[in-house]
Amino acid sequence: MLGKYIQKTKECEDKIIKRPLVLYDYQIKAKDDVIESYNNGDDIVVLSMCPGSGKTEVSIEIIINFLNANPNSRVLVLAHSTNVLKENFLNRLKGIDLPYTFSEDVEDNSNIHISIPQNNKIKGSYGLLIIDEAHQNYLNDRSDRKECEYKVEKIIKKISTNTPLKQLLLTATPSKFVKIGTYKIIFLAMNEIHKEYFAKLNVELITINSKWKDNYKSLELRQNYEFIQNEVDKSVDNILEELIFRLSSKWPAEEFNKPNFISTIKTKLFTYKEIGKTLFVCAKVDQANYTYRALKKIGIDCKVSHHENDIKSIYVQEFLENKFPVLIVVNRARLGYSDIDLFNTVDMTGTLNPDTIYQMMCRTIRGNQNMTKFYLKLTTNEYEMMHITHGSVCASLMLSHRDFISKYKGSSPKNIIVPVFKKSIITRGKYNSRSIRNSEEESIFPPLGEDVFDTFIDILNNINNPVSIFKTTTLSESMKKIENHFTKKEIIDLIESD
Repeated sequence: MLGKYIQKTKECEDKIIKRPLVLYDYQIKAKDDVIESYNNGDDIVVLSMCPGSGKTEVSIEIIINFLNANPNSRVLVLAHSTNVLKENFLNRLKGIDLPYTFSEDVEDNSNIHISIPQNNKIKGSYGLLIIDEAHQNYLNDRSDRKECEYKVEKIIKKISTNTPLKQLLLTATPSKFVKIGTYKIIFLAMNEIHKEYFAKLNVELITINSKWKDNYKSLELRQNYEFIQNEVDKSVDNILEELIFRLSSKWPAEEFNKPNFISTIKTKLFTYKEIGKTLFVCAKVDQANYTYRALKKIGIDCKVSHHENDIKSIYVQEFLENKFPVLIVVNRARLGYSDIDLFNTVDMTGTLNPDTIYQMMCRTIRGNQNMTKFYLKLTTNEYEMMHITHGSVCASLMLSHRDFISKYKGSSPKNIIVPVFKKSIITRGKYNSRSIRNSEEESIFPPLGEDVFDTFIDILNNINNPVSIFKTTTLSESMKKIENHFTKKEIIDLIESD
């Protein structure tokens, strides 16, 4: 039986059509910049490319260039601590007409080894080390040092004993490296790439009745926060109502959904099937399980994937292969997950960290301008939480621009300066004299159907654009409103990074 399986697998691999590695112009520039840095004596280079821009393809081209120049050397690629990202890298290599051998078996004689940090069999020397999602497993947080990060440190010491080691650190959110200030960082931000490579992205906040305000530590919900099935059920109902409302308003992209006439008597389930491929991201395992039960209760075809029930991340791979339309995860699939078919990302984590929000927001950005996709973020209906969540999302949008992502140093949204625009109102006096004053407008989140990334780019180039959220929404305004409800110490406790 095993022999037949191996034979079938071999046949499938033989059928893969190999293609030459072709890079876009912006990817070629990123590759050239990395190689130039190595030639100039930099041994460690951080390549900060926005999600969906092709970090994997660029790194493969760098591998080819490195091995061409160093034919007797080897390359080690360390994916994040899940097999999904390792398999993703392997699959990309399998589809390319590559002049070098590669394997996930680090004990064979291949030129390129792809592994995860937990692999204890890694040994020998390598000339080039590539670390994917480096913001997660290269630098150690002072308070929460993870085992896989210990492994990366040990691996670097082990494989660099005999030869100088070049390191390429891949990330979409380089704030930790920016904060240290000593790393060579090559930036490729979203605003530097032609928008034809991205889908239109809409962002919306959905309020729920939970009480999160007093349950935060460093911008994340505390681990001891207890989710309740009934509250999660109501949250899921709110999410589905918004998705269905959008469908009835004919806002979804026909390229994905191809919806027929929407009848008002359709059931929630039948209507939801036309919404599109959806990823629910949760804060904890219990919340993910409750979400799974809520969706299954109304008959939605879904799977839940976390460390307790899907150790090898098989469900994530099946979701990538479009075997079911809805996946619920805790952390996995948020990092390094790239899927052009993904239509909705529903963020149920409660995170206020702009880096994390930006990562999730961009999971859905792959595509083209004919596609319209959606990032929906849950917040509680507590006045303070709505405004600070709003501010954090605005801060995350700033990371789409090079001027901001290259300066952002940490998790607190206070570290990002949002463009402030005050609307001028002209009034006429008694003798037809004119006076100009600045209006005091309430913060307004972008309405559903508005492409916020395009809007943000517009505001940088056209201050007179009337629809930009950054004219009526600034982080400073949000903070002022929050201060009316929090003491200064409570604000610091809530938004201060570790």
